[in-house]
Amino acid sequence: MLKKFLLVLLITAISLPCFATQYYVDSSVGSSGNGESWGTAWKAVTDITGLSANDTVYFSGGVSGQSYTSSDWTPPAGTSGNPITYAVGQDSGHTGMVTFTGSGNSWLTGNVHDVTFDGEVSGNIRMTSEGHSFTLYNTTSNQVQGVRFLYFQGQELFRADGATGLEIAFCNWVMPVGETNDLFFRIGYGVAGDHTSNLIHDNYIQVWRIRTQGFGQDVFKWIGDSSIYNNVIISSYSASYTGNQHNDGIQTDEDNVWVYNNYFEGFISYPIYNEMYGDCSGWRIFNNVINSNVADDASIDWSAHQSMTIGFSTTGTVSNYIITNNTMIGGDSGTGAHGPLGIHFNTGVAGTVGSGVYIVNNLFYNLGDSIIENGDAIVSNNTDAGTTNRSFISDAVYPNNDFSLQVSSTAAIDQAINPSYITDVFTTDKDGNTRSGTWDIGAYEYGEATPANTIQGVTIGNLKITEYIAYHREDGLR
Repeated sequence: MLKKFLLVLLITAISLPCFATQYYVDSSVGSSGNGESWGTAWKAVTDITGLSANDTVYFSGGVSGQSYTSSDWTPPAGTSGNPITYAVGQDSGHTGMVTFTGSGNSWLTGNVHDVTFDGEVSGNIRMTSEGHSFTLYNTTSNQVQGVRFLYFQGQELFRADGATGLEIAFCNWVMPVGETNDLFFRIGYGVAGDHTSNLIHDNYIQVWRIRTQGFGQDVFKWIGDSSIYNNVIISSYSASYTGNQHNDGIQTDEDNVWVYNNYFEGFISYPIYNEMYGDCSGWRIFNNVINSNVADDASIDWSAHQSMTIGFSTTGTVSNYIITNNTMIGGDSGTGAHGPLGIHFNTGVAGTVGSGVYIVNNLFYNLGDSIIENGDAIVSNNTDAGTTNRSFISDAVYPNNDFSLQVSSTAAIDQAINPSYITDVFTTDKDGNTRSGTWDIGAYEYGEATPANTIQGVTIGNLKITEYIAYHREDGLR
């Protein structure tokens, strides 16, 4: 009987959740306390100690914002499924912007794992960093796993070699205009995972470009085993950009990348570029809108642009690859020979198109071409590159556009196919509306209500994201 009782007690103890403690950091206090209340708060990042899995550390943002010096910080970490959370104070007088400042090469370094940085206060962004980049290296001793950034305002580069369990969500990331490197670099690179290993979603992301040679900043470079979804990803003109790389939204040679429900605008090279250096598989690209109809499109040299490019730099085989229900919009022809172009598949060094490769249900509008495919992909139910029998509610730039179909879009409405290789992946449109009956071509189903855009509802400091965008745009953008 005693043995049975002890066994039940042991099982109960194992099943109990980890107890969590709340701690407090306030840079305005006169001297550092024990961190157990606002009145006895720690004063600096270096004072934080004694944490356990599931604990939460609240940073005071004061009324109008407070700063914390932090360079090359290895934050105390939790365990898998039980992270330590670093959040902004939720009490009155502590909800201002929390800013981590420093002059080191990186804000975070070392064995960063199982931590969450959460800047959310009543749906607003209240956490940011200045003066350094994010550089997380996954090595034998440093396992970059379970790191999350929520409601964060990023202003520097983010590199996370070999990360797994990385999540970046509900953030605002605006690239410094003078930066010539990539914004998000080597996320999930070389990981033996799948498309759920890293999640990047519901963010506003902005980079900069010029108007010639396809030059501008990249957003995602060498990213693999990840899903990129529900983001607004903008490339804006700035005469101050001086780099000489191509302006890509995504450039990678990795496997298992899902790209869906995103809005891309203004990229003058490749919004989606799968540059393969060998065999490649496990991609899903669906429900994206790629808009090249920007205010300065007539001044742009479009000769380096393709809406999507999937091609080899060395020989290989592409398989298990689906591109479906995307909407791609061109603008004026500009100074390029063909204006904005559509999908180019298996370009560069000719590779082998293997099994499970489909390019179907894509809507093209006012582009130089629709699809150029070299191989044996299944290509079906896509529109041509023209404009006949297709129209949208609004083709303005973000945030005033709405590429939902109008009733006159007979080239798209009820013109798609929905075989199991698609329905096993998704059954909704870009806004989450259920696709039923005969599907429509493109990112949207006709006649469905458009829900509120959650991206536009996020605030940065005291500015709504739409106001923040307008404030930061320059050089003739409308």
